[in-house]
Amino acid sequence: MKEKNYFFIISFPKDSFIEYVTKLNSFIIKMFPGTPNPYIIKPLEIQDTQTISKVTINTTEDKIRKFSERFFGEEIELLERNDGDIEVVLKHVEPIIDSDDNIVKH
Repeated sequence: MKEKNYFFIISFPKDSFIEYVTKLNSFIIKMFPGTPNPYIIKPLEIQDTQTISKVTINTTEDKIRKFSERFFGEEIELLERNDGDIEVVLKHVEPIIDSDDNIVKH
């Protein structure tokens, strides 16, 4: 299978951002062993109590589905964006597309 960029939007408590990112890093490294720098995290918005970030992982569909099952613990949907990236979305969440930045908000 061909590798593509898969991403999801996540919010972290603002006061514990480093702690949560460290835990996320550990989890991703375990799920993608042998892959140097398997992901990119980009803060999108810093609010009063949380930081909303975009996490991008370059991998295959099979591997992102396995990762998502363990990380989210729920059924996911993959939505291909205009730029070719694929968003990982929980099936029970209704996405809202923000046309300004072409990112699905949850």
